[in-house]
Amino acid sequence: MAILQFGRNWFKVRLRRHAYILWSPLTPVEVSLRLSQNLTPAKLLAVGFVGSAVEVQGVVPTWSVSVSHRSGFRNSGRFIFRGLVGAGERGTWLTGDVGPDLFAPVFSIIWFSFVTLFLVAGLIGLITDLATDHGTVYLPLVLFPAAMLCFFVVLIEVMTRFATTEWKSTDRWLRNLLEGRDNP
Repeated sequence: MAILQFGRNWFKVRLRRHAYILWSPLTPVEVSLRLSQNLTPAKLLAVGFVGSAVEVQGVVPTWSVSVSHRSGFRNSGRFIFRGLVGAGERGTWLTGDVGPDLFAPVFSIIWFSFVTLFLVAGLIGLITDLATDHGTVYLPLVLFPAAMLCFFVVLIEVMTRFATTEWKSTDRWLRNLLEGRDNP
């Protein structure tokens, strides 16, 4: 039971979206204008090397915002901010959530489920073979899915660490842009 709880928590931290709130002393119109003027237009598929001069891409249609870090490699787990620009008492609130696009967790769940199913089937076959003294014919059906699950864990961990580093950079960029100075 503890292993399931650990797995659930590990998955939540790495593949779920989390709330994000940022306050700016600027008006909502100024916030929206600064964002639209300083964001590189987002592309559906960003493939290939991107120069280091432009780090953040996104769109600001009316009062909704979508922002992500742009780097020289494809990361399906890249954190994307999706939210709204809203008026506050003496400024603006940028509220929404940050995390990977829906593709990453859905694909991960499907992939993890199938590999786990093959691992369980291989374990049943291996245990049956060992119990009936038929050798270890099913051993590859245990080793390959086990290796794939290890690869999955390492891949998600690396992907999340890169995404977290990128998001910290994007968060600093957003805070500097929206802190209210005349020259962002």
